[in-house]
Amino acid sequence: MDKTLQPNLSGTYRAALIAGLILAASTATVDANEVIAQGRDRYVNDCGGCHGVDARGGGAVAAALKMPPSDLTVLARDNSGTFPEDYVRRVVDGRELPPAAHGETSMPVWGEHYKRALPGYSEAVVSAKIDALIAYLKSVQSD
Repeated sequence: MDKTLQPNLSGTYRAALIAGLILAASTATVDANEVIAQGRDRYVNDCGGCHGVDARGGGAVAAALKMPPSDLTVLARDNSGTFPEDYVRRVVDGRELPPAAHGETSMPVWGEHYKRALPGYSEAVVSAKIDALIAYLKSVQSD
């Protein structure tokens, strides 16, 4: 190969690589935003009645509950600044309920609900829905 083309060829590859990385990063951002939007829709439909549309605990049915719903915007703050993703996942999928917060089982076990409600149920589909809900909750954490 002609050595005079070497730097030019290298520059072309470098430009293509940079363009590819930019495209991948922008796609990841779009995907992350889409997941958060899906999670918000799921949150409004499944959680907003108790926890409020703003996730602060003042939903339309909150007054009728024995214990007031949690302010979900302070989960990270109350956990030393780290969003407790594993705990939230266990609460949402029904493996763990907050101590006495919902009486016996007033809070729906969403993992089970999603399994029954989704045609063609699969663990992957249920997990993706819970992942989206968690992504949304992470996005609304206050400082």
